Amino acid sequence: MKRLTNPFRPRLRWGGERSATQGWVLLTIFAVLFLGAMSALLWRTHAASAQHESLALEQFRWDTANLAANLEYFFQERRSDMQNLAGSRPVESYFENVALGMSPRYGLLASIQEIETSFRKYLGEKVLAQKPIFECITLRDETGTNVVRLEQGGMAAAANHNALAPSGMEADNDGLLWKIVDEESGNVGLVITHPVIFHGKREGSVSARMSLETLFSALVRDQVGGKQREYCLAFDGKSLACPGAAFESLASTMQGLVGSVSQISSSQVPGAKDGIGAGPLLGTAARVGGTPFTVLSMIPEKALVGTATWPLLVLIGTLSLVLLAGLALFGRTNAQRMVLNARVEEQKSSESALRKRMDEFSTLFNALPGYAFYKDSAGVYVTANSSFCAAVGFPLEAIVGKRDDELFPEHLAQGYMRDDQLLLSGDKDFYEVEETILDHGREVRLITRKLALRHSDGGLGGLIGLGFDITEKKHIEEELRQANDRMEAGIRLRTEELALANALLQEEIAERLKAHQAIKLILDSISAILIVLDADGQVTHWGNAAHLSFGMSLGEVVGRRFAQLPLAWDWNEVANGLATCRETGQTVKLSNVWYERPDGSDGFLVVSVTRLCAKESDMSGYLLLGEDITEVRALEAQLSQAAKLEAIGQLAAGIAHEINTPTQYVGDSVTFLKDAYEDLNRLVTQANELSRLPSPCGQAIAASLSSLLEEIDAPFLGEEIPKTIERIYEGIERISTIVLAMKRFSYNSGNEKKAMDIRNAIENTLVISRNEWKYVAEATTDFDPELSTVMCLVGDMNQVLLNIIVNAAHAISDVVRESNGLGRIAISTRKDNEFAEIRIQDTGTGIPKEVGDKVFNLFFTTKEVGKGTGQGLAIAYDIVVNKHNGSITFESEPGQGTTFIIRLPLAG
Repeated sequence: MKRLTNPFRPRLRWGGERSATQGWVLLTIFAVLFLGAMSALLWRTHAASAQHESLALEQFRWDTANLAANLEYFFQERRSDMQNLAGSRPVESYFENVALGMSPRYGLLASIQEIETSFRKYLGEKVLAQKPIFECITLRDETGTNVVRLEQGGMAAAANHNALAPSGMEADNDGLLWKIVDEESGNVGLVITHPVIFHGKREGSVSARMSLETLFSALVRDQVGGKQREYCLAFDGKSLACPGAAFESLASTMQGLVGSVSQISSSQVPGAKDGIGAGPLLGTAARVGGTPFTVLSMIPEKALVGTATWPLLVLIGTLSLVLLAGLALFGRTNAQRMVLNARVEEQKSSESALRKRMDEFSTLFNALPGYAFYKDSAGVYVTANSSFCAAVGFPLEAIVGKRDDELFPEHLAQGYMRDDQLLLSGDKDFYEVEETILDHGREVRLITRKLALRHSDGGLGGLIGLGFDITEKKHIEEELRQANDRMEAGIRLRTEELALANALLQEEIAERLKAHQAIKLILDSISAILIVLDADGQVTHWGNAAHLSFGMSLGEVVGRRFAQLPLAWDWNEVANGLATCRETGQTVKLSNVWYERPDGSDGFLVVSVTRLCAKESDMSGYLLLGEDITEVRALEAQLSQAAKLEAIGQLAAGIAHEINTPTQYVGDSVTFLKDAYEDLNRLVTQANELSRLPSPCGQAIAASLSSLLEEIDAPFLGEEIPKTIERIYEGIERISTIVLAMKRFSYNSGNEKKAMDIRNAIENTLVISRNEWKYVAEATTDFDPELSTVMCLVGDMNQVLLNIIVNAAHAISDVVRESNGLGRIAISTRKDNEFAEIRIQDTGTGIPKEVGDKVFNLFFTTKEVGKGTGQGLAIAYDIVVNKHNGSITFESEPGQGTTFIIRLPLAG
């Protein structure tokens, strides 16, 4: 087949090459232009994104600062509330009445009721988001005692929030005490305490408790543009209170976020994925002025600045280079659309933030005390709070958009507009006026404060007006003036009373001075040694008798320590007495305290140490009273010696009788032996004579001896002589026993205590006193085998045992005198811890109850005249109690007998 040729082919090839060359040139030019345009577009898009991010961050920081400013304004109003409560007339009246000494039950009751009325008014009127601001208001005095405490009636406890700050934290800020508390109901609250100052002195405090949950709900929590934003409160820079999660770890980094926006890693926010979302967070903080709080705001970074767009634009640019003009156009269109969307989103966010700010502004306006309103630069009302609406009698819808001359009578409106013109013209920035109006027929004093609002460029944006009801304040001022007049009159009256009291006091001082001089004269006249010490042991009084006894004057000893005085006496015993008195608080009596008398001889004192402790004063110390018993002691020694001689005299006859009995039968036995010896001597003589006769006489000798043996009664002699010898030995042994008992009884150990065998002492005493009791009683003993020896004065204790046994015998003799029977004396010993106890029981007449307290008195006796001297038991008491630090008591039943109980310390 013939190949066909295309006549146009060469032309096409040539035209295609030229077109390609031109195309490449055009494409290169277009590419350069496209790249330039794309670079400019990319730079413009990046700048728009950066500007949007900067605006979003600044808006985020400004929102947080604005929230802190709102909280600051809210807490400033609470500070004003606390100042008004602490300085209110009822509170001042209460502390004024306390200062005047009024009774809590009657005089202060009216003041407390006025305070309750004032507190109840605050609890009911202060609201935030239709909830009470204050949960509780408390007035305490300086001791911390609650004077008045009022709580919201029937108010339910706030929900328990596990992320609220722990209780117990507190901070002192600008005179107020701020404290976080956690009630049992789970309601975490904020307590603000303001001091109550009365006459320049702190007398108490007023505390108010608010719920943190209520503050969070009304002032802090927020939803903006569908993107969750989280707010937290920090207290004193130590801990955070955030809903949804516990953010304690942020407390350390919070300080660096104040006034700036920084990124926070999600690892710093435990539980973030359950709250505001995972991923990087942006945070900023602002301090709430005048409080210990700091506001922390957090938002996901993506929600605030969006996703970076430049990587997508670079990708689009690269694809546009491949797809050339079409893709480049598409990329530019897409970039413009994204910028537009960002601007739209920013506008929506700004509108939402503006709506939120207006809501917050409205909430704060309604929470302001008194009435409040806002006018624009033309004097037209923009908004007002509920108090203002109630005061003027129009709803908010009827007020907004109108001027004063459309709402009020002409004479009032002209005055209001004239005042506004001073601010809106720029002549003044602040204006205050006070006026009196009629409210439902009642005169009300109002004070209105107006403040001009200026923009950042200096232009006027309008004005804000605040009005306060000062009727009560004026009443309080008038009452204060009247109270001040009454107080001045009272002061004048009190001054006159004080002058009269001062004159009476001077007279009383003069009388007391005379009494003091009389008391001093009496004390100096007391013959006993009188020494007074203070609590530190220094001498404060030194009696005249002490001066005469120790040779030291009052001026030498007063103010000096008593223990350092150079007194010549038994310091050990006196120091022990002072120590005992200090420990027990009881009066201590020291017997036989040795001291050196002024003439150099030995003397003895009875010293009583008494603790001084007055209940109605701070006076304390010790009183030492000493009485010289040297002569008395000498007399006691003489009486004791006389008593001993009397006892010896009484025992002498008995002992003589006891010795006489064995002596008689010893003598009779010796006479018998003498006679028996003569008979036996005759027998021996005759036997010798017969022995010399011749042996055939043996029968005659036997008959003679037999006759002689019968004559002398040889069997009788053989039987009686051994018995006689035995009786002689028995009598001699009996005499020896009595003599030995007397020797042991009369043993004198001097003034030195020695070990005494209680059993031997009792047995010896029974032996030598046998003649006193053997005809009237039987004596029995029961000795404790564990009780062996006791450290004591042996001779003195023998005398004690003898006196009591003899008394027992005399008491029994009065009972058995008519019956010819025998009584019983039972003596027992036992060991009682560190004491030896001796019981001497008799079956005598007993001791009558009416004389029981006189038994141990010297010279007291119930015996017949001439039979008793009344010294035995008194001497026994002195020996046991004073010399041995023991005790002697008795148990008695009249007609049944008496038991004397002696207790001696084993160690002496």
